[in-house]
Amino acid sequence: MVTYRVDVRPILEEIGGSVSVDGSVEFSELVVGDETFLVTAPITFSATITNAGDGIVAMGSIEAPIRATCSRCLCEFDSVIEGEIEGFYLQAHQERAEDDDAEGVDEDGAVDLGPALVAALVVEAPFAPLHDEDCAGLCSHCGADLNTERCDCSDRIDEDHPFAALRGAIGLDDAAPVSGSEAGGQEG
Repeated sequence: MVTYRVDVRPILEEIGGSVSVDGSVEFSELVVGDETFLVTAPITFSATITNAGDGIVAMGSIEAPIRATCSRCLCEFDSVIEGEIEGFYLQAHQERAEDDDAEGVDEDGAVDLGPALVAALVVEAPFAPLHDEDCAGLCSHCGADLNTERCDCSDRIDEDHPFAALRGAIGLDDAAPVSGSEAGGQEG
């Protein structure tokens, strides 16, 4: 778990008061669902923490240099995840609703930005990372990287393809063959 404590005592009694924080945190990986992103350098952020009267609000930006695996061709690539920090913290004397997810200001007058930093990255992490939006992926038959080479799998007719039986029904007997790699949306 990532922690980054910020002393907010100077603004606890001053509605509208704020504290600015520029910092960095280090951790080795960010896990989001089934994807693991390796963090390649310190994660940097900038935040403003403000006493809004009904709580302490943190807002800012964060940037994490990462290494990921392309979900189509399986190559590793470097990228950056950028996110917006949003945190809400209640003081000890403030009432919490039963379903309130707000963090608290601790007894030393500090807030922990760590969970808000991680949440900002998780929200922006790609569900299926791609090294290039036009990535052609791998051939589903031979495994060739279709970004760098052409395979002859697209020249074969795949009789096991679910739509192969329709080939004769709609007059496609002389048309270009349909391979498994083309049926999967990848060009071959």
